[in-house]
Amino acid sequence: MKTIGRIEKIDIINFNIQVQSKIDTGAWRNTLHVDEISEIDNVLIIKIDKKEFTFNKFKIIKVKSSFGRDQTRYAIKIKFKIGDEEYKSSFSLTNRSQMKYPCLLGRDFLGRNGFIVDVSKENVNDRTKKS
Repeated sequence: MKTIGRIEKIDIINFNIQVQSKIDTGAWRNTLHVDEISEIDNVLIIKIDKKEFTFNKFKIIKVKSSFGRDQTRYAIKIKFKIGDEEYKSSFSLTNRSQMKYPCLLGRDFLGRNGFIVDVSKENVNDRTKKS
């Protein structure tokens, strides 16, 4: 088992960015903030921090939002790092600009990868804190 704090920095390899992620055992899926999203000719186009990324492989999924409403969202596979470990997992995409954290890691990912959440800690896996 691996320990993870209630908040963790993750490095999103696909986008070359680092984001604070809330570890959310109440959420089933992972979710990532995008500023804009569109689909043109079966190509998904997203904008994050004024950078544009395209995906030929994506899914359209149904999720229940944090407000209890059913939503249809795009989902993509993302490569990312927590500490020194690299993972690949599916993330639903939505505008989270009104939320405190741009990313959620849900219990499906946590369980599949053997994480135990220590809610008293943050950034347990931060590589920059290790000497």
